[in-house]
Amino acid sequence: MSSSAIARHTSVRVVLLHCGVDVGSWSIDIPADLRAVDVLARMQLCAHRVGCTFALRDVPPDLRRLLDLVGMSDVFVDELW
Repeated sequence: MSSSAIARHTSVRVVLLHCGVDVGSWSIDIPADLRAVDVLARMQLCAHRVGCTFALRDVPPDLRRLLDLVGMSDVFVDELW
């Protein structure tokens, strides 16, 4: 497999929200690929199950484009920060 086929890892800030209030945040290193989108969707589902949601901040352009492509940027990306 060529090095261009391997997704580079990128750092993203995840913020856990309950009733619109930040209750926790952390940074994760994830690749900008469809597996990362799947992981983020599963994390969002788990957050919803406990009455929370989360937002991504400091999203790099390559991951933002991928989230736009799959129609999920409005779900995750928080433009306020």
